Amino acid sequence: MPYLFDASSIILALKLRRIRLLAGNYIQHLTIYEVLNALWKEAQLLKRISRAEATVLAEVFARLLKYVEVLDVEWLEEEVLAMAMEWLPTSCSSATPPTSSIWVASSRASPSATSPLSVAHRGLHRPPPQGQKH
Repeated sequence: MPYLFDASSIILALKLRRIRLLAGNYIQHLTIYEVLNALWKEAQLLKRISRAEATVLAEVFARLLKYVEVLDVEWLEEEVLAMAMEWLPTSCSSATPPTSSIWVASSRASPSATSPLSVAHRGLHRPPPQGQKH
């Protein structure tokens, strides 16, 4: 069963060199920009990676896009808003991104890779076996 990956899962997979886990799965269109923004932040603001490493990771991510299905909620804005009104509490400060993720996942019967129960997400946290390349 394919999973819906968010930017944090993709950044983790890129850093751990476990991108094969992402192939054949879903991302939302906005996730592309979120990943690039996260790479910029990691290099430019937090100095966790070099600019060169951020560039390489962006190139790897660009190649990965050929192997994931990019989903969009364009033309479905009313359904996404209706779901937000029905499912999310009034205390939630930003309803649209999580609601669009819920809508995309439910419309594709796909679990979110950010769910703690997700096998794919748990797989990102395991180091690769010794001597195995990813």
